[in-house]
Amino acid sequence: MRRRVALIVVFLAPALALFAGGAGTTVDEVAANLVCPCGCDNMIVSSCVCGTAAQIRAEIGEKLDAGMTAEQIWEEFARRYGRQILATPPAEGFHLTVWTLPFLAVFTAGWLLTRLLRRWSRRGATDAGEPAVPEPIAGDDELLRRMQEELRQFQQ
Repeated sequence: MRRRVALIVVFLAPALALFAGGAGTTVDEVAANLVCPCGCDNMIVSSCVCGTAAQIRAEIGEKLDAGMTAEQIWEEFARRYGRQILATPPAEGFHLTVWTLPFLAVFTAGWLLTRLLRRWSRRGATDAGEPAVPEPIAGDDELLRRMQEELRQFQQ
């Protein structure tokens, strides 16, 4: 029971943090989802040290003080600079497909591999019964007698 509760907490905590929303949003949290537009090797605004990043952080602070949410600020910057300023693409349309397709492919491959391995293990279990004895050549009674005698000695 404790294990189930722990798993629920582990998986639901990030979702609850997302829905808890913008009450305690800081400049660094908003800036962590923006790429610096000055060309500093695609650095995130929250960790970039150039003057452009400092101006953007100051502007984010002003917008947060004015009561804007993080999503509104990101949308405004995306309108001004284009979607390439967003560090994470929006979960819609083509971007959603690109993010979910690899997970779907890995899941499908795992499912197919599991089915294949189960089929192979079942086939191996049915084949593991009695050893196969080849049928003797018709008309060779002496060979048949010798084979049966050797088989009896082998089984003893």
